[in-house]
Amino acid sequence: LKPLLELAMQTQHPLLALAISNLSHVNDTVRVKIVQEGGLRVLISYAMSAHRTVKSYAIATLESLSLVASNQERMLDDGSWMMVASLSQQCVENKDVDTIRSVLRTMCNLAWNINNHAKII
Repeated sequence: LKPLLELAMQTQHPLLALAISNLSHVNDTVRVKIVQEGGLRVLISYAMSAHRTVKSYAIATLESLSLVASNQERMLDDGSWMMVASLSQQCVENKDVDTIRSVLRTMCNLAWNINNHAKII
């Protein structure tokens, strides 16, 4: 996983985004490992990409990672949730409905836990 994330940090490529996305759907253990290995930084970078496919995979992966409580805590503590939230405006301007849905589901996942509300507000 670590070599994949390191390569992904060096080169924004749709297949690398897809590989990380596919791994994030394996189980919660893999979701946590992606975040522990620095995957949030890679995915936020990819989510800011002008490449629509890379952006879409990255945001869908962030949505998947946000299903795990420990990842939610990290996303809220390091501020990556603010980057995700800011993407919603960009997606509205580009009329990218699927990505808007992923952004909103990510924010809903983060807000599901009552303990996260104070950090979000």
